[in-house]
Amino acid sequence: MADGKSKESNFLKYLPLLPLIIAYLYLIGYYYQLGYLSEYGLSNSFFPQTVQDYLLGSFVAITAFIMHVFETVNEKKYLMAIPAAIVFVVTLGLVAFVKFEKEVKNTVSKVKEKKTIQYLISVFQWVAFPSIAAALTASIYYIGLVVLLFIVFIPYSAMLYGNKVATDEKSGFLHCKLKELPEDKGCTFLIDEKGNTLFGGLVVAQSTTHIAMWNKEGSEVFPKGKSKIKVRGGKLPVEKPEEQAEKKADDNKEEAG
Repeated sequence: MADGKSKESNFLKYLPLLPLIIAYLYLIGYYYQLGYLSEYGLSNSFFPQTVQDYLLGSFVAITAFIMHVFETVNEKKYLMAIPAAIVFVVTLGLVAFVKFEKEVKNTVSKVKEKKTIQYLISVFQWVAFPSIAAALTASIYYIGLVVLLFIVFIPYSAMLYGNKVATDEKSGFLHCKLKELPEDKGCTFLIDEKGNTLFGGLVVAQSTTHIAMWNKEGSEVFPKGKSKIKVRGGKLPVEKPEEQAEKKADDNKEEAG
């Protein structure tokens, strides 16, 4: 029972931090959405999201950041060699200290017995510790600045990632001429209540009252009303890689001929 109460009390100590963590995740999700919509020339305030949506966006951004770090480390393996070397040296030092602890203590005690050494140690204690304390006090401003920059860096990175996601979507979009699209590609159409096509492209964002779409000509915002969305796939059969290679070879032969 005592262990259960102690664990509960430890949990309650950190409970006040929960609103701060949620607020920070909300901020990350907000900046992710801001970067995503800005690439399409849209305002974040025009398509407000729920708290759950922003928290989900923060999860996506943080996961993408972690995956990017793993990919970078996997491509540049020397980045892991540096911390590995540091850990190796520190561990080796600890092992050596444990193994030769008695010899080290005897050597230190012999050195301390000498009056000159005792005097130098005393001077060092009087001068070094106040100097270190003064240096730490002077560096508090810079330490706080570094922490603040780190706190700001993550939401800013989320905004850049949102911008990148939108850029990748735009580069992967072809057009909405279904007869000219392969079967694995498609297009989203906004249809009004009379069955007329209002727009064809990508759905960028939507709220309870409006929907934003984009194609090669730019972004447009429409009132929802009674309009509906239809997704249609391309009509051309998807060619296998070997078929694409053969077709390319035939085209090259025709050009050479």
